[in-house]
Amino acid sequence: MSLFNSYTANKPEENITEQEAWIAVLYACSITDGEASEIETELIVDSLYRKQKFEGIEFSPLFRKVLSKRTELGQNKFLDYYIPYIKEEDFEMLFCIALEIVLVDGIIHREEERIIEILINKMSLNTEKAKVIIDIFITKNKGNVSY
Repeated sequence: MSLFNSYTANKPEENITEQEAWIAVLYACSITDGEASEIETELIVDSLYRKQKFEGIEFSPLFRKVLSKRTELGQNKFLDYYIPYIKEEDFEMLFCIALEIVLVDGIIHREEERIIEILINKMSLNTEKAKVIIDIFITKNKGNVSY
């Protein structure tokens, strides 16, 4: 038992929504090269705007909260913090959107490889299926302008 349990036991847990978790995962993918480009941010919003679970959702407050949490936790703990808030049935769909962001230029950089592997592991995705999806996105985005 921690010395501070009596002080923190009654504090409510943070209110994390599934939508916030989705934005966090996609944001983590967009900053693998150090910062999110404008095209990557637009791609996140455009991809999520079409999803029913984001109907009526204000993106700006969620992005602000996610950016703050990323600063607080750092990249390594960031995905561990948010992935539990995502429904398992949505893992593959979110993975595909994440790949679209990571592979927008059709090239996999070292840090992008790393985050793709982290997502595959943390979401317990089928490795063979993930490889097929990756191949499709590389082919689809080959020759795109680098951002």
